[in-house]
Parts: sequence; C-alpha cells; structure tokens
Amino acid sequence: MFKISRETLKRWIAYFRDEFPVSSKWQRLRGRLTGTVSSNELPAGLINYFVKIFQSPQQALIGCLKFLASEPADRQAS
Repeated sequence: MFKISRETLKRWIAYFRDEFPVSSKWQRLRGRLTGTVSSNELPAGLINYFVKIFQSPQQALIGCLKFLASEPADRQAS
C-alpha cells in the first residue's frame, strides 16, 4: 500500500520495539494520547490508535507521523 521495502519495514519495527519505548520523546508524547498505548504494543498499538480516529489507513498513517513529529507545547522553542 505504501510502497516501502520489506527491509525498511523491518528496521522501523525494530526501532519502535527496541529504541523508541525508552526514549524521552515517547515518554513526552504518550501523555498526549487520549487512549492507552502500551510501550510493548509499539508500533502496532500506536498505528491502531490512529486507525480508530481517521477514515482511511493513509490518513491514519499521516496522523500518526504528524503526532510523532510534534513536540509538546512546553518543549517547543518560543
């Protein structure tokens, strides 16, 4: 659907299972979710969270990526 290689997908999954759950970014972002996404459910739990909100898989992925790229207001530069 998104035309990414299997190897790229494997790297992303490994990152979200091994490195992202212990990152300070995830610790900040997870508090902004209205539902509960457990660190041991990454990345699927985070994607599923956005699939429930948006109408299409493409919109859900875009919403998820925007969320990951954002910073809480108290962390943004003024």
